[in-house]
Amino acid sequence: TNATMQKQVVVIASSEENNITTWDLTTGTFLTSYKTTASSRNGLSLCGSNYIVACHNAKPAVQFWGWHKDQVHQRSFTPESMATITCSPDGVLLAGGSSSGMIYLWDTSSGQLLTVFRAHYKAVTSLCFLDGVSMLATGGEDTFVNVWLVQQMVDVGGGVGGGGGGINGSLERPEPLYSWSDHSLPVTALAAGSNGVGVGSSSILVTGSQDRTCQIRRVSDGRLLRSLTLPAAVNALALDAGEHTLYAGGADGVVYEIALVGKTVGDDGVVGFDLGVSSHAKNGSDNNNNNSSSSKKMKTPPPPFGLSKNSSQLMGSAAGMTNAATNSNSQVKRVRTDDDIRTGSGGGSGSGSATASHASSSSSPSPSPSSSTALLSVARTAAVEGLGGTWYRRLQGHTLSVAALALSVDGRVLVSGGGDGVAILWDVRSRQAIQAIACPRKTPVSNVLVIPHPPLLNL
Repeated sequence: TNATMQKQVVVIASSEENNITTWDLTTGTFLTSYKTTASSRNGLSLCGSNYIVACHNAKPAVQFWGWHKDQVHQRSFTPESMATITCSPDGVLLAGGSSSGMIYLWDTSSGQLLTVFRAHYKAVTSLCFLDGVSMLATGGEDTFVNVWLVQQMVDVGGGVGGGGGGINGSLERPEPLYSWSDHSLPVTALAAGSNGVGVGSSSILVTGSQDRTCQIRRVSDGRLLRSLTLPAAVNALALDAGEHTLYAGGADGVVYEIALVGKTVGDDGVVGFDLGVSSHAKNGSDNNNNNSSSSKKMKTPPPPFGLSKNSSQLMGSAAGMTNAATNSNSQVKRVRTDDDIRTGSGGGSGSGSATASHASSSSSPSPSPSSSTALLSVARTAAVEGLGGTWYRRLQGHTLSVAALALSVDGRVLVSGGGDGVAILWDVRSRQAIQAIACPRKTPVSNVLVIPHPPLLNL
C-alpha cells in the first residue's frame, strides 16, 4: 500500500535549548536539523504539510520552520509564553495554551488572533483537535478536561486581532460542550484516534494524568467508557488510528500498551476490553449531532502567519526575543531484542513475570559509541500484567520518564522520547526496540512527531 511504501520522518525536539532534528524512520539516518528552540511537552506541531511550529518554553514567541531551510523561517510574538501548542490537521488553525490558563486561537493564513479566553484556572498542558477543526479539547493543571466547539469559540471571539481587552481575558468565555473533572491531579496528555481526521473519526478521547489514570470517553455524547489505572503517572499518550490499542508513557520510564478491544487472552497473551465503540462510525442515535457545528468553511491556507513576508508578525501583542543557534552531533544505534513474552496469571496487584533477554547488534551511520547502546541493552517487553482491573504490557528501555509518544503513519512503529535524551523506535507487532536515536547533547526529549517525508526536506 502507499502508506507502507511511503517514506516517513521522525522529528525530535528538546525541552532545553537545542536543534530540532529529523531522522529517517526506516534506516535511522540523520537527515537535517533546525535551529533552535526549547519546547515543553506538547509544544511541537506539524503546520500543514510544509511547516513545523513550536512554542518556546521561556519566551513569548512561536517559531516556524520550513523544511527547506534550517534557520527559523518566522518568529511570531505572543502576549505570553505558550505552554502547549497544536495545529489543526488541515493547517488552518493554530491553538495555544498558556501557563495562566488562557486559550489562544489564530488563523494561520493571516496570523489574526481569532479568540482568547480563560479556559482553565491553572496552566493549560495539552490540546487536541477533534473531528478536523470542529472541536478542540483542552487539559489543564486544574484537573479539568474541556471540549469546545471551535465555531462557537470564533463567534464569541469575533476576531480580536486588534489587541483589545480580550488579550487580558476579558472576552466572553464560551460554554464548553463538555467539562470533565475525573482526574485528581493535573492532566498531562490527550489523544484521539486518527488524529481527529476524517468522517466518523475521533470516536473516543483519551486523557492521561499525574494521578496514574487514563479516562476513555466517547466524543459523541461525552460518556465515560472506561477508567484505566497504571503503576506510574502518565506523561504522554498515543492511540492507533483504529482505536484498538493505547500507549501511555509513564514517569517511571515505561511505555504501557493497553488493548482496548477483546475480552479474552489472545495467542500472544494480550488481554483487552471491549469499550463498545466503533472507530468507523458514531452512534446513529447520537443526541449531540446538533452540537457538531456547521463550522465556517476556511480555504486552504497560504504559508502560515504570512510566512512569505520577511518580517516577524505580532500575534496579539508583546515584545519579542531572539534565539541563538547551536550545532551539535547526533547518533543512531541499531539493536535487536529477543521477543520473549509469556502470559502472566493476572492479579489485582500486578502479577505476571517480566522477561529480559536481549541481543544487540549495531549498524549505525555514526560509529562512535553512545549511551543509547547501553540503554537498549536493557530494553525489553514484559508479560501481560494487571493493576486495578487494567491489563497492560510494559515496553521498557528508558532510564528516565517518557515525555512523548508518536505512532508511524502506517501504525507499525511507535516512537518514545524520554528525559534520558533518547528516542526509541519500537516495532509494534513484535514489541521489540529496533533503534535508539540520541538527542543532540543528550538533552531531554520533550516532543516527537512521525510524519510522511516532506517533499521539500533536504532540498
